[in-house]
Amino acid sequence: MKMHLALLGDSIFDNVYYLKKDEKPVIEHVRHKLSTDSTAELLAVDGTVVSEMEEQLERLSGKETHIFLSCGGNDALGMRGMFSQKCENVHEAISKLERPLSIFRQRYGALMLRLASIGIPVTVCTVYDHVPGLSAEEKLLLSVFNDTIIRESGRHGFSLVDLRHICTEEDDYSTISPIEPSGKGGMKIAQKLMETVGTIK
Repeated sequence: MKMHLALLGDSIFDNVYYLKKDEKPVIEHVRHKLSTDSTAELLAVDGTVVSEMEEQLERLSGKETHIFLSCGGNDALGMRGMFSQKCENVHEAISKLERPLSIFRQRYGALMLRLASIGIPVTVCTVYDHVPGLSAEEKLLLSVFNDTIIRESGRHGFSLVDLRHICTEEDDYSTISPIEPSGKGGMKIAQKLMETVGTIK
């Protein structure tokens, strides 16, 4: 089956800048696993947040047969500074988190609706949480983001790749920037993406 895949989102797919010279980025691992008559394009851009995704969607050619999305990690990263804010109690802390989390839910839900309107199969990735040095508080915050990703993508019947079960080892992450996948981590991600479309060379 001839396919044209599009990888959208952030540096989970656009990870070439964080690799050693002998490592391959995610897009190259994906292309290696495709049949000779199929193609894959990288539209993902390092640093992208959910509110910026429309720019990538506008670059779709209309010839795509499958879309893969990994986005949300940078939105979570943007909330890191809130951990240094002082609160009187847990209730106050949760209240401070509610507004930015609500905004993320609205934006991510709108993105899922936009993807559904394209009318081709979509696979969505969660945000991984085995990043070296990640605190327990940050892992807890990521669980809320991932709950939104799973719920909103599930509303439209999109396939889901849970990166929390894939990038589980320290060397799955870049030594240049530990929040990015290494060559090994990227290969594992590409393998799982291809499994969702039934293509393994």
